[in-house]
Amino acid sequence: MSEKEWCKKQAVHVAVVVDDIQSVLENYCRLFQMEMPKVKMTGAPEEAKVTYRGMPTPARAKQGFLRFGNLRVEFLEPDEKDSTWREYLDKHGNIVHHVAFDVEDMDEAVSVLVSQGMPVVQDGSYNGGKYAYVESENKLGVMLELLQNDK
Repeated sequence: MSEKEWCKKQAVHVAVVVDDIQSVLENYCRLFQMEMPKVKMTGAPEEAKVTYRGMPTPARAKQGFLRFGNLRVEFLEPDEKDSTWREYLDKHGNIVHHVAFDVEDMDEAVSVLVSQGMPVVQDGSYNGGKYAYVESENKLGVMLELLQNDK
């Protein structure tokens, strides 16, 4: 493994895929007496440039975040297009999808994980950076998301 530190070792959020984001968020907010968060769509295909299993996809998801102390939880309701979000939801129902980590150098981080047998399954960009989902479930018990924010 590389001597260089490939991630900051600080999880930035946990994400859950759901079939009805509005209902799930309302349930959380009612239970924990929180305000309903803003729900938005992930980036449009021409901006996000998402690839899934090596192929371009126009996949998008409704997205909302809740904060529980230091823990940020992302909720994703995928559209019907091919994506890792849709694959997980179809296979498992509402479930934890990934744990996200910030990285300084996406290429270095991906290289380290691929060398350990954990390939990228989906990647793309968002307003402010880029992301990659890595198939790490067999080795780590959960998918990882790498986030590299623009400086």
